Amino acid sequence: MKKLILLFILLGSNFLNAQCEIGFEEILRNSVKNSSDFDTFALTHNYTLDSQTKIYFCDYNLALPSMLRRFLEGSNMNVNYSTYSKTSYLEIKSSMQRMGFKYEGTQNTGNMVMYEYTANNIWVRLTEETRDLNTNYLMTIKIDLSDK
Repeated sequence: MKKLILLFILLGSNFLNAQCEIGFEEILRNSVKNSSDFDTFALTHNYTLDSQTKIYFCDYNLALPSMLRRFLEGSNMNVNYSTYSKTSYLEIKSSMQRMGFKYEGTQNTGNMVMYEYTANNIWVRLTEETRDLNTNYLMTIKIDLSDK
């Protein structure tokens, strides 16, 4: 009986985390919207804004996946999306390939591997970071808005 309950909890938590996964094209499309529209986008995908950190966290576990959006110096928009889902990460890579992103190179630093891609005015870094046998997949998108 205990094994059955544990299995139900594990399956349930995986299902709830999947509720917060968002595809690359949708994140990219919404990342250049105004703050109010981006907030609406995040909230409709089961995220809640942590007002102290300005990070949107998944409602179901208040952890990963998470999103952060901010303006950088000049006219650059920066969006970070983080997940533990290998499936979501691979779907992001497939979407980038379909959209014509060009692979620019790889960087290795300690427990992280970073892959860099570009397309038009968009730069993307996909990072695989392993800690305690858990891999966190992080996507950083930087968009130069001066080309809009």
